Amino acid sequence: MKKSLLLFLTLCAFGNDQFAQLIDVWKNGTDMMTYDRKRPYEAPSGNIVLARLDDYYGIGDGNDLLRCFAANGTLLWSFGEEDFGDDSGSNFIDIAFDSESNTYIAGANFPQAAQYPKTEVIKISPTGEELWRINFTQQSMWAEEVFEIEISDDNRIFLFATLFNADAQTIIPHFIEIDTEGETVHFQPDINFDFGQGQMFLPGDGFLYSVDQQRTTKLNYDGTVVWIAEHNFGDGFSPNFGYECTEYLVKFLNGELYAIVRIDDANNTDQFYGLLKISSTGLVATHLFTILPELDELYSVNPLFCELLPNGEICVVGDYVYGDSGPDAGENSPDDRGGKGSSYRGSFISHLSATNMQTWVLNYPEEDDSANRYPVGTFLDNSRLGVVYIHGNFGVSDQLVEAYQSNDGAVVYTDLEGTNDAYETSHPDGAMLASDGAFYTVGSGTNTTDGGNEVGIYLYKYEFTPLGLNEKNSKNSAVIYPNPVNNTLNVLTDTYRGSIEVIDVLGKRVLTQTIVSSLTEVNMVQLEAGLYHIRFMDSSCALQSFIKE
Repeated sequence: MKKSLLLFLTLCAFGNDQFAQLIDVWKNGTDMMTYDRKRPYEAPSGNIVLARLDDYYGIGDGNDLLRCFAANGTLLWSFGEEDFGDDSGSNFIDIAFDSESNTYIAGANFPQAAQYPKTEVIKISPTGEELWRINFTQQSMWAEEVFEIEISDDNRIFLFATLFNADAQTIIPHFIEIDTEGETVHFQPDINFDFGQGQMFLPGDGFLYSVDQQRTTKLNYDGTVVWIAEHNFGDGFSPNFGYECTEYLVKFLNGELYAIVRIDDANNTDQFYGLLKISSTGLVATHLFTILPELDELYSVNPLFCELLPNGEICVVGDYVYGDSGPDAGENSPDDRGGKGSSYRGSFISHLSATNMQTWVLNYPEEDDSANRYPVGTFLDNSRLGVVYIHGNFGVSDQLVEAYQSNDGAVVYTDLEGTNDAYETSHPDGAMLASDGAFYTVGSGTNTTDGGNEVGIYLYKYEFTPLGLNEKNSKNSAVIYPNPVNNTLNVLTDTYRGSIEVIDVLGKRVLTQTIVSSLTEVNMVQLEAGLYHIRFMDSSCALQSFIKE
């Protein structure tokens, strides 16, 4: 390989105000109680609907709410039934919008005198007025619900529901289409469980897709089946999406469906995650990946989110468990990780190339309570992966947003949301990138008062800085050379003093050293040839990459 002197400049900023590439636009706190699912949605009008959805999928207490905000943060309307004025409570499970920004709620109504929840769909005008509500309840002795709603660009409204069926004498899935007046267009029992209780997707290609653990079903708009693709990873490997994950792990590109799944294996080691690629004709290709093969005590690799880049590359974000409390299959088992003991949870980012190769992994193990990260949302910012983390312990956590270069995982910018004008702590639950490029986060905020902690659901809006980091902070830099390197790598910094770590492409830390002067020599003799990254600890310096010959 021809040697050359390559100077990799990175920005080393040492305070959140100095380097954050997110600009605060506004922060709204609410008096909404913080239990259940918290989601932000964007209506076609550009308004943002903050939803607290039933965490029990139709059998909760019916205390669900919507709040609609204008892009400037003004509260426009609220909708919910906290007072149970009609002697019932509506469980909101899913929402969608038509082209006129009417809001449709799918879920279940739970009359207080009833033993079981009943199906419900509610239409709300752009000003927050209830226009109608309908139900598909078949009888009184079974729990029934509408659990999925999708609306096409031409305002065709599709529902999945679990309803009682007289022929089957039990509850089964149903495909339903209604019009904007609430009239039924199609009503199709799923006798063969062709789509089961799958998540519904409407990617805009003229078809519907139902995706569950074991299969993907392609449907015409009248509910008839086009094809069924089984998710078969081979004997002993069982795919699943985990709780609340399906909608974040299925993507569409150029007529193909991409899905990232957790893989449960027969030995309960669960060290893999899987990639499904399903063509427009239903042809299935499967791939298995593990994130940290050198970690003997790794188990329960759990993908939570994925982002699909326009070139077919995929970024997978999730968590995993490690430690000596792994499965104990008995004294004759090859699994020697032991029985119950201490265990830890880490988070990871895995990058897959368009040719289905894992090219790099970032690993954030649970080591220090104040630095723990748990991912709760992702987004793409100009082909850079953004991740929203819970940062720290659950009781004292903050919101961390970090963005990474897709080609090597280098950190582009970091924003840590601590105490602000709305809340003392911000515990994130989700995020959304709006069509105008604005970025929203939602979560639970806490303030300490003499009477104890006061909590509420927050909605924060950000925009991205128009200038890149190099233009803003070029005075703070670090240089590594030569690159490629053989024996000694020089690290030249202006003001940074602290630890650095060298990690390989799988996220394994292979070397650490302390920077105590402006020029530091790092011995690379013991490293095998390949691509490595340098991480500057306790600062916002981006990862830098180098090649060891």
